[in-house]
Amino acid sequence: MAEADEGYRFANWTGGGGTITDVHDASTNITMSNSYSITANFELEEGWRSLTISSTEGGSVTEPGEGTFAYATNTTVDLVAQPNEYYEFVEWTGNVSTIDNVNAAITTITMDDNYSIMANFSITPMVAAGGYHTVGVKSDGTVVAVGWNELGQCKVSGWTDITQVATGRVHTVGLEADGTVVAVGWNELGQCKVSGWTDITQVATGRVHTVGLEADGTVVAVGNNYYDQCAIGGWTDTTQVSAGYRHTVGVKSDGTVVTVGDNNAGQCDVGSWTDIDQVAAGWSHTVGVKEDGTMVAAGLEVELAKWDLN
Repeated sequence: MAEADEGYRFANWTGGGGTITDVHDASTNITMSNSYSITANFELEEGWRSLTISSTEGGSVTEPGEGTFAYATNTTVDLVAQPNEYYEFVEWTGNVSTIDNVNAAITTITMDDNYSIMANFSITPMVAAGGYHTVGVKSDGTVVAVGWNELGQCKVSGWTDITQVATGRVHTVGLEADGTVVAVGWNELGQCKVSGWTDITQVATGRVHTVGLEADGTVVAVGNNYYDQCAIGGWTDTTQVSAGYRHTVGVKSDGTVVTVGDNNAGQCDVGSWTDIDQVAAGWSHTVGVKEDGTMVAAGLEVELAKWDLN
């Protein structure tokens, strides 16, 4: 028994070695005189059109989804393309003549024919500044760097598929699209020993330590641990990390904040913070952005002058 989706009708059965009673009947039978592989074939109903949707790496089409869909002729269909973190929507390509705005992630398409379209994404360009060098990620995932290179911290010319970079005092770390991590530069304290990391969604660097956020919310860290700035083994449900000079900060899914490391100036005194969306760790201070756009801070000589980021 073959059942057609809305907008389609049953066409025929193929395969079966000639033992199907009626190949044009959706409800028929087959004689099993051998092993067979059969296919039920469908075709569009009169007055219906097909829309096939796909996407490049870096995002997906969330509305109506990806695959092939049937719509009545001249139906206006909503399109929503959603980029992944560190990516941005670029354009729709393919049969785009009736797409309202090919450069908009949220738009519409009019189904006056059969169409196949693709949502295209690219890496969001970014820059990071280390102690004596500057690094940039290009939209094609390659990386450029300038500045002091005595310890190889600018040797990034061979990097590809990079979605994020972070820079320490004299080392550079890159997050690859597949969740692995690469690093170059000074490695005396093991801050570049990231080759075994997988499923990483974010990287952060302190002066001489490196932190990685895993997809499951746990955290890994390597490098200088004299002040316990790498003592993150028990962290779970983490949504963002930041690394300061000698301390590490993490935001949890419930909006609270955890820290480890040097607290000589009170930069780790964040136990009372709540409703935090994002944190940043500096030399001897920590700053947090709350859900309402206001800010909190702890550590050495920090004044926010009533900042509101809304």
